[in-house]
Amino acid sequence: YIIPATDLDGPSFGLYNATTIFSRANFAYQMTFGGGANPDPLLAGAIGTRIDLSPWQALAGDPVALVESLAERLLPGQWTAALRDAVVPAVTAVSATNTLERVRAAAYQIAISPKFQVER
Repeated sequence: YIIPATDLDGPSFGLYNATTIFSRANFAYQMTFGGGANPDPLLAGAIGTRIDLSPWQALAGDPVALVESLAERLLPGQWTAALRDAVVPAVTAVSATNTLERVRAAAYQIAISPKFQVER
């Protein structure tokens, strides 16, 4: 999708409006930083939804390796160097001693990227 009156490629703008983009970003935040989704009390046996990011904590000391590993899982075949270069500084900004927060930052940044938002 080419953004009108420009030559800029904006695939997510062809499929989503501002409301849906922010809703999806809020959902990604809840899943990565907010503890996931609580169980539905109206559904017997519901357990909610959580994402286990602990397997990536071992990579938190190397932001590039962390981002590359998560991207391979979340964006197979769609990962670009430009996107990596945008995500790595956000991960590096988090203290290296807080490995879970680094992983959360990487997962969140990838999940809100247009590459993740747009199904190809």
